[in-house]
Amino acid sequence: MICKCNGTGWIQYEKDGRPYARYCDCQRERIRNKMIPPKYRGTWDNTGYENDWEMIAEKFIDTDYSELTTLVLYGLTGRGKTRFGYYLMNLWAEKTGTYRGVEFIKTTELERNIYLSKRGGYETAENQGKIEDIRTADFVIFDDFWCSRETTSTDFVKQFNDLFERLAARKIIITMNLNPYEKIDIDTALSRIREQALILEMKGRDRREEFRFNLPGGKK
Repeated sequence: MICKCNGTGWIQYEKDGRPYARYCDCQRERIRNKMIPPKYRGTWDNTGYENDWEMIAEKFIDTDYSELTTLVLYGLTGRGKTRFGYYLMNLWAEKTGTYRGVEFIKTTELERNIYLSKRGGYETAENQGKIEDIRTADFVIFDDFWCSRETTSTDFVKQFNDLFERLAARKIIITMNLNPYEKIDIDTALSRIREQALILEMKGRDRREEFRFNLPGGKK
């Protein structure tokens, strides 16, 4: 079956007598599959949560960035923080019509990008480019913030602070295991993050159990 864009990835249309072009659904699907791992492409399941996360997602995406920029999700491993981050990414792309200007990065990877961008050598330009992509993106997810010795170091936190203050993003999501309220009054990234931020705990069962294979003689 031939797509309505005839393989170009773009659909032309008119509005108020002027020609425009938009991504075809097949193009958005291709980019979505490139950015979002298969296990995170499913629809969001709110079963077992106290909060209505779908309502929270709509509120976060729809509220003007001048009033609400950042969503911090914290809780134990396996509670769905990363999955919800990808759900928000997909919702953002549906609202804006594109995945362009969207960035997802593990904080351990960001720490390495920053280190290599300053070390010199052939990897410098590549890592500086990645940091610039994050800085100029419209929508950014920092996953597993403060999750390792390297990402809790004074040097990295300072570098993160500098980057955070220069972000152009209209929406920022940060996931972390630690309770940020235990650190929020300290002069760290969190003391800046809390401005125009919604900070919520994700509770519930360990959702990793749902994705384990039921092996013969084994447990679910």
